[in-house]
Amino acid sequence: MNSPLISVISLFASSLKYWFCFLENEILSFKSLSLEKSNRFIGDQLSNLMFGLMFGAQNSLNSSLYHSFKIMGMLHIWSASGFNVSIFSKAISFLLEIGSYCNYFLKTILLLLSALCFWYMSGQGPSMQRAVLMTGLSLLVRRLGFKQLKPLRSLVFVSLIIILMDFSLVDSLSLRFSVLATAGIILLTPVFTFLAEGWLQPGRFEKTTSNRDGFLVYFLKTLYRYFARNLALFFSVQLALLPLISATWGEFSLLSIITNSLLSGVLPVLVTLGLIWFGWCAGVVLTSNLVKPVTLANPVVQAKIPNFPKIPVFAKITAYLANLERVSQVFGFLTTLPLNFFLQVSHYFTQLDVGAVIIPEFNTTQTVLWYLGWGVVGWWWQTRQTRQKIRPLAIRVFAK
Repeated sequence: MNSPLISVISLFASSLKYWFCFLENEILSFKSLSLEKSNRFIGDQLSNLMFGLMFGAQNSLNSSLYHSFKIMGMLHIWSASGFNVSIFSKAISFLLEIGSYCNYFLKTILLLLSALCFWYMSGQGPSMQRAVLMTGLSLLVRRLGFKQLKPLRSLVFVSLIIILMDFSLVDSLSLRFSVLATAGIILLTPVFTFLAEGWLQPGRFEKTTSNRDGFLVYFLKTLYRYFARNLALFFSVQLALLPLISATWGEFSLLSIITNSLLSGVLPVLVTLGLIWFGWCAGVVLTSNLVKPVTLANPVVQAKIPNFPKIPVFAKITAYLANLERVSQVFGFLTTLPLNFFLQVSHYFTQLDVGAVIIPEFNTTQTVLWYLGWGVVGWWWQTRQTRQKIRPLAIRVFAK
């Protein structure tokens, strides 16, 4: 015979599962309605790409686009990641701060729910589960006032939680790519960035140039930093994923070095535009349902109302929705201009015959030594940077 406590826990768990299923269905239905509006405004292909910038769209790419971005090594643009989750959460946080409609605790709950909503809308893959859990953990720790976890510890902690929840995900290629790419960014990007920018000391060139040339020097240094940081991020991810790339594709496109150094900087702009366009379409859906209920949009219901088109209120609503659709089409055209330009530039890059490097498959020993090697390098660099930050503080303390 079950105890009352077990019965209460079982009832609570089943109720919680029901509400999560209900929330998932409502969110997916709302996203579907927003996508339908977007299809009417800018067409199916651009609509899928714009939504894909925010929520991932590799499965929605046609064969030619998929092949083009695979050659360029930029398929990650159409894969939702922690960067997308953070932008979505910051947008929600910005709206909550403007409104000031709720207290601190309620804002925290709403931000966590927004991360959950993003996970539902992005396909609920293992990589997105990792990104959403890391974002949610960071948000919860910060909001509760605890000491923030270091990124690498947070990654290990979240990865263990995911595996404990579903041990079959150990074999998930998506989760492996996500975890290793994130680890490479955390450990190796600071090293490569320092190697690329370490010789650019502040004032090193300004002292040897006249004021007339100061702007030119500043522009060249900014341009160099742009390319250097893009390449540092690119090589960090590629080195972290090299054993997986060798086992999955067996080759490395040289064109990806060029495209990622030139075009990766536009990724935040494109993702932001994808978020803006989704927000616009979602607003159109909400506005349409508020000013014209679904029941009145049904032709059968309209036929039962005498002189429906001539009624002033309904006539104004119909005119308002027609104007809103025209404005949405213009706004969609302006919002998709950067995406169209990016697609055109990508098409030109795919015409280049740069070639690829064949990567031999790593065996188990080589894989372990590879990850041990760059893991030690990254850990040594972080330890070195931490000591350099602590040393001046210690000198100031003991000098007193």
